[in-house]
Amino acid sequence: LGFYMFYLKIIISFIFVIFPIFSKADTLTHYPQLSDKSNKAVVLMYHRISHKKSSMTLQPESFDQEMSYLHDNHYNVISSMTLVDAIRNKKELPKKSVVITFDDGWESQLYAMKTLQKYHYPATFALITECADKHGYIRKTDMNFYKNEDFLYVNHSRTHDVKDFLNNPDYDVPISKKELYAITQKFVPIYVYPYGSKNNKLVEDIKKNGYIAAFGVNDNVIHINNTNIYNMNRYLINDKITIHDFQKIVSNVD
Repeated sequence: LGFYMFYLKIIISFIFVIFPIFSKADTLTHYPQLSDKSNKAVVLMYHRISHKKSSMTLQPESFDQEMSYLHDNHYNVISSMTLVDAIRNKKELPKKSVVITFDDGWESQLYAMKTLQKYHYPATFALITECADKHGYIRKTDMNFYKNEDFLYVNHSRTHDVKDFLNNPDYDVPISKKELYAITQKFVPIYVYPYGSKNNKLVEDIKKNGYIAAFGVNDNVIHINNTNIYNMNRYLINDKITIHDFQKIVSNVD
């Protein structure tokens, strides 16, 4: 009898030890829901990076300061195609996602390219195809120089003139697409509306020509699960935006 009582005590002790382990392990299967921070992005829109004053200009030193802030505060700078893929397929984004875009293809954006290269940041350049590869604008040689960087060149209309891209999109969209391809030898299916202006005919024609997304101008955050992929929001960044304003804008995805 003593022999059996000895082993009974061992069995009871084992049960009390093992059950708490199972209970603790059980709680590990209840994963918390993912934060909405992984489903948001901020898109920045730049024009001229220059010491010349205008409503569409940002000082080079200010641009450097902004890129340094993104780097030092661990923001994830992603490409516009990564953003589009996430919206189309309802994928998660890295937390603190930021997209960098430039409009018009001004030559002064070459300064920004050097800074972007320093941080290995991807960026999207929206080119006016009638001006691209001409004096005062980004040249094909510049694109080749930065060919190893994650830079995308996208359609920003042929002339940047409302009477063309809004009134005659059935001509403007395919011809600008063709002209841009002749320069870059690559089709990126993102369109950028000049001035953020669009109408139903323009949207219809960019879709017909294979564009799967388009950027507008609205100053707002992009929510992956609730956004119009043919009018994606962007924040205009110019000299009126202080570094504190900039910090507040990107903090929307913190």
